[in-house]
Amino acid sequence: LEGNEIGPTGASELFIGVAKNRSLNSIVVSKNPIGVGAGAIADVFCSFASCISIDASNCAIPANTLRVLFDEAAHNDSAVKVLDISRNFTGHGAVPALCNMLRRNTTITRLLFTDNDIAELDMEQVRDAVRENTTIRFMKFGGQSETVPKGNALAKEMRLELNDFIKRNREM
Repeated sequence: LEGNEIGPTGASELFIGVAKNRSLNSIVVSKNPIGVGAGAIADVFCSFASCISIDASNCAIPANTLRVLFDEAAHNDSAVKVLDISRNFTGHGAVPALCNMLRRNTTITRLLFTDNDIAELDMEQVRDAVRENTTIRFMKFGGQSETVPKGNALAKEMRLELNDFIKRNREM
C-alpha cells in the first residue's frame, strides 16, 4: 500500500482491520500522508494480530501520535518484530515514550527510525534505553539532527555505543 495517498481516516480503518486479522504478517503503508491515523497502529500492539512487520516510514506521523504507538508497544508484547517509523516527525516529543518502549517491549527485534529530528541530547536517552534492551538485534538510527538535513549528525562515540549494544543483543 506504499504511496497510495491513504489519509488519516483510511489509515485508522486499515489498522483497526489489521488488529483483527489473524493471517496478515506484514503491512507497508510508507509514503502515505496518514499522520494521526497512525494512532490506530497501537491497536495492533494490543491485539492478538499476527502482523510481524509494520512499515510506517515517511507518513507525516506527529510526535503525539507516535507517543501513543510507543506506549502501547511498551505495555503489550505483540507479534510485531519489525517497526519502521523512519522519516516522520518524532523530534523531542516522542523520545520519552520511545525510550520506555525500548526498555519494556520484548518482541521488537528490528527498529528503524532514521531522519526523525531527534537531537543528540535526546539520542543519549535512546542510547541509555538501548543499553537496557536485550531484544533489539538491528536498529537504524542515522540522520537525527534538526540542524543537519542529510547524513548522520550523531557523534561518532554515540553511534559506536549504540552499535555495540545492538551487537551484544545479536550475540545473546
